[in-house]
Parts: sequence; C-alpha cells; structure tokens
Amino acid sequence: MPPRKSALSKMKSLDVLSKPNLTHIQSFYAVAKHGSLRAASRAGGGSLATLSRHITALEKKLKVVLYDRRGEGFFLTQNGTKLFEYANEVEIAGARFVVAANAQDDSVSGTVCISASPNVANFMLPKILSKMNRKLPKISVDLVATSDTSNLLLREADIAIRMFRPTQATLFAKKVGDISLGAYASNDYPTNRGLPRTIGDLENHDIIGQGVDDHVSDKLKEIGINIKPNFYRYQCNDSIVCWSMVVAGCGISLCQNTYAATDKRVKRVLPPLEIKLPVWLVSHAELKTNGRVRTVFDFLSSEMRNIQ
Repeated sequence: MPPRKSALSKMKSLDVLSKPNLTHIQSFYAVAKHGSLRAASRAGGGSLATLSRHITALEKKLKVVLYDRRGEGFFLTQNGTKLFEYANEVEIAGARFVVAANAQDDSVSGTVCISASPNVANFMLPKILSKMNRKLPKISVDLVATSDTSNLLLREADIAIRMFRPTQATLFAKKVGDISLGAYASNDYPTNRGLPRTIGDLENHDIIGQGVDDHVSDKLKEIGINIKPNFYRYQCNDSIVCWSMVVAGCGISLCQNTYAATDKRVKRVLPPLEIKLPVWLVSHAELKTNGRVRTVFDFLSSEMRNIQ
C-alpha cells in the first residue's frame, strides 16, 4: 500500500491555476480590517468597484461566503474569520518581502516613518528632530502621533517609540531610557478643590487621563491607587489637550517632569508620587540593515539616552 502524501506534498501538487489571486486576498484583508468597502477604499485599498469585484470573485473561487453584508457594513462569517488569519499572514509576508528587498540599501537619504505616542511626539521629539535635521539633512521624517500600536510587521512604521518591550521575535528593540512623570495641577485648582495630601486622596479629585493607557494605570495600581471605572473625570488621547486642561484648572494629571516642572502656570502635587515609564526604540530586525533606517535609529538612540 503506497504511503499517504504529506500535507506539504499535497500543497505542492496543487495546480497553480487553482490558487486564488493574491490581489483578491489583499482586497478581502483590507475590507475585513476596515469593516466596509468605503473605509477600505479610503485607506488606499482600491476603488469601491474593484474591492467589491475582488471579493465576489474570491467567494466564487473558494465557494464560500466570506461576509455577512448589512448595509454598508461587511461582517466576517465563520469561514471569513478563519480565512482572515491566513490573509493576515499573506499581508505580513508581502511586507517582509519588501523589507528584504530594501535590506541592503545603505543610502542615508529618503523618508523614515516614526510612530510615537502623542505625548512623546509633542514634548520630546521636536527638539531631537530639529537637531537631526542639521545632522542628517537628506532624511525626511513622516511622524505619526498615535496612541495605537503601529504594526511594524506590516510596515505601518519603520521605527516605533513605545513604553513597553515588544515580544515578537522578528522585531529589534532597544531600551533608551525612562520618562519620569509627576502629578500636576494649575495654580488656581487648589482654590476650589484643595490639594490631595495622600495618594489615596486622588480618588476624591478631578483626574485627567491621557486616553486609556494601560501602562500608566498599571503603574498607578502598583502604588496603591484604586482605578475605578469613574476614576478619571476627563480623558483625552491627545496630550496637548490634556496639558491645556491642566493649565486651565480642570484637574490633576500625570505630566512629564521635564516640561511641567518649568511651567510657572502649574504646580506639582504629591511630590512623592513619581512614575517611570520605560522608553523603547523598536524596528523590524531586517530594517536594521537598511542604511537610512539604521542611521535614524542610532541617532534617536543616542539623543534619547538622557531623557527623563
């Protein structure tokens, strides 16, 4: 009795013509990621007609229904959910293909995309980028200020600045320092609310939070602060807005000591309260062999060593 073919042998024996068109898989991925044809089209996935045609062709080819169509929304069916995992692998493989193709580019010119939180982008990077402009005049920077974690595996950014160490083995991460945060309020805030005397008193004050930052919340919990659902009176994912709210007297917020301590419009409350967040520079491991990205990565690493 002849041995059974392995799964790999079966895959190799498939007629090439029976495989779905890769562009159809990419269109399926784009619509699944963004939730609708219109949103996927706005994100650069193609025209509405092209995306619709690709998905219809893919469903016909695979003989499965990938989406439950409700109005303009596209919701993955059970089969669609299963296949989305493989489409994600296709997308990552495509991004890695481009990375590998550019890996030997030793030129120190062109554009580097840097992703950072709004706080880092607003208060830390401008001075560093100004200095980099003089040191590396042929480098352009696409700075993405976002609280979302950019997917480096899909090359949504060349370099990311994060407050945690990534776990993916294909990413290169280097800790460059720690950001020191303290609690601050405007000079006028104590007039109506007084000042907290202990860390526990913060629960009875108006607290301003910079979005839902799990890393900061985890640090607060470590020092004994009970983060209840209504702990934050105000929340905003833009650090400039949060800072403006502190200055206006809306409440107390954790701010970076390097800029808050020098502003005469605010005062530090609860001096014993100090939180340190690690700062990590992250890039794709293969991008470290790219001259442009490597040079910017090393420059940022050097300039951010003494951050506080």
